[in-house]
Amino acid sequence: MPIGSKVCDLCGPYASGPAAQPWTAPVEAAPVQFASSAGAWVAGPIKPVTAESAHKAGFWMRFLAYLIDAVIITAPAYALGSIILHASLAGREGISLVVQISYFIYFWSAYGKGQTIGMQLLHMKVVRTNGSTLSLSRALIRYVGLIAASLPLSLGLIWAAFDAKKQGWHDKIADTYVVSNW
Repeated sequence: MPIGSKVCDLCGPYASGPAAQPWTAPVEAAPVQFASSAGAWVAGPIKPVTAESAHKAGFWMRFLAYLIDAVIITAPAYALGSIILHASLAGREGISLVVQISYFIYFWSAYGKGQTIGMQLLHMKVVRTNGSTLSLSRALIRYVGLIAASLPLSLGLIWAAFDAKKQGWHDKIADTYVVSNW
């Protein structure tokens, strides 16, 4: 076979045949509706997804994300408190609180795109009820609400399992949703 000759993977070497003819449209053809537009024609216009209509993350997914975040927070807080600063138990708890506040406020805010690392792994995001990301002050309000919701036997956190909009007390206080990409 000469160098530069064309070979078809299925048919073998290119065989010369009749010359290609230019395509012409059929004279009596019906209008064509492409499949991509057929679904929209049948289903109607596509409604934009808003924070209100987005799929909300359930209690167990949120709980799992929080456990992942707790593991991520515990290691540096323990290392900073006991190894580096040689702090007492009360000092380690204070350091742990500062690390938690910093972690959650940063990641829940627009700087962290509304996702802690646990939320990123589980495809969840914290947004305001109007769909915008949280400011640092709104993330701080949500964190204070998280502490308040966990005080009475974590009832405010468990509330998200039974609420119609899947909001815990801290979500209601901060005017937020946890939406899921599922």
